Amino acid sequence: MTFFIYVFYRFFTIIFEIVTIAMLIRAITSWFPAVNRNSRFMQLVYVVTEFFIAPVRAVLWKIPFVRSCPLDLSFLATYILLNMAQGLVYSAWIAVAY
Repeated sequence: MTFFIYVFYRFFTIIFEIVTIAMLIRAITSWFPAVNRNSRFMQLVYVVTEFFIAPVRAVLWKIPFVRSCPLDLSFLATYILLNMAQGLVYSAWIAVAY
């Protein structure tokens, strides 16, 4: 039983890390206009990250302050939510495994 819980934990940890790295790549490349956003790699980065960012953006756009803000706060909120989810998965793994 502990083995399956560990595999479940590792699976979600790897998913969280892949999405976090993709978000970091997306953030850094957004600062450079010379980056080709139509390349296959960048399209993959946008598909992976937009899957997580779009629902958060839809919720945040209902708040008037967020709509008037010049920064895209959905990116930051998604990053925070992913870190919280990763912490919850870790806590659940610790609670069940030990």
